[in-house]
Amino acid sequence: MKNRVRCTVTGLWFNANQNRMRDLIRQYGSAEELEKSYVSRLGKRLLAEGKTVPEIKKMVESGELVSKADEPKASAGKRGRPAGSKNTPQASTEVPEVGEDADEADAEVENFLTGKPTGIASKKV
Repeated sequence: MKNRVRCTVTGLWFNANQNRMRDLIRQYGSAEELEKSYVSRLGKRLLAEGKTVPEIKKMVESGELVSKADEPKASAGKRGRPAGSKNTPQASTEVPEVGEDADEADAEVENFLTGKPTGIASKKV
């Protein structure tokens, strides 16, 4: 069984998995009838808008009509959200202010590197 069928209105191919193709064949009665008369959602929508089949085919040939498969997709970040969306973590470019705590931390690091006991480690219990 083929996994694609051409829309009789737009001329574009429709790809489907085996289950969907089985359902379509059941809906149309046979694989041959499906191939002869399948109309895609896009084709149905354009016909409902009042366009004729020749107009739709001209739109496809000119590139004015793009199928979903040809449309560019938004690049997705982690968890499928588009990059830069509201919940995407952003890197901070702000530099934290240096205060007294930083000076104390520098002294502790210097004492650690020189081997001098400091802080909790130097206190006897």
